[in-house]
Amino acid sequence: MEKVYSFTNENVSSYSDIYNMNGANMLTILGSGDQYFTAILNGAKNVELIDINVISWYCFVLKFTSIKYLSYEEFIKFFITEKINNNVVYAKIRNYLPNDIRNFFDKMVIIKSSFSNILLSSGMTELFSENDYKRYIPYLEENQYYKLQETLRGIKLPVFSHQDFQYFINENNKKQYDIVMLSNIYHWMNMEPLDFKRLLDKANCDVIQALYSWNYGTLMAEFKTLGFEITGVPPVVKNEFIEENYVLTYKRTK
Repeated sequence: MEKVYSFTNENVSSYSDIYNMNGANMLTILGSGDQYFTAILNGAKNVELIDINVISWYCFVLKFTSIKYLSYEEFIKFFITEKINNNVVYAKIRNYLPNDIRNFFDKMVIIKSSFSNILLSSGMTELFSENDYKRYIPYLEENQYYKLQETLRGIKLPVFSHQDFQYFINENNKKQYDIVMLSNIYHWMNMEPLDFKRLLDKANCDVIQALYSWNYGTLMAEFKTLGFEITGVPPVVKNEFIEENYVLTYKRTK
């Protein structure tokens, strides 16, 4: 079973200054789901999800449903303090889960397996304890949480495709998107920047968040020479070596 991040380690709050998501039709890598929730908070009209790890979908639906029905305090306790290891809180939302998702988590309860066994560490624990996470993940600020909750109560679960990103740029898929968000999947694709650019040129989307990087190096310089826009953003974790993180944007030319 592939494990998943409970929260992103990217400064997704910065995306509202880089991309106009209001009314947008979007596709995003699922991951922790925080790119989705950020897009919804910023007025995206439709956000579809894609990921090769189906456990990401199970965790996302649990989070989506938790935000929809739990108070802010309950959500923080469930997802942050107790790392989703609270069967009492789970019982409050389990009947709202789709059957397949509910069966998955019910089986974990039956075999006495902690829900946190599906989670990877996000490296954000210290930030959570200091409440600094609110600067990086917008819905973890209380007012934004309830704004997101109100929105989620009026919509259904998004479309999820258990596919590789390249599925969406092959000749058999002609879906058009205003914005595609790829998080950091480049690091898992085993290809050179030029090959990645050629791949993105085939996408049916003109604005692509192509990569999130926690430092600037020769790789960033190479992407810049290929025409990628590089935006410095406040880092998730600041130290003497890291003063900024970087968001790479590729604008496809027709």
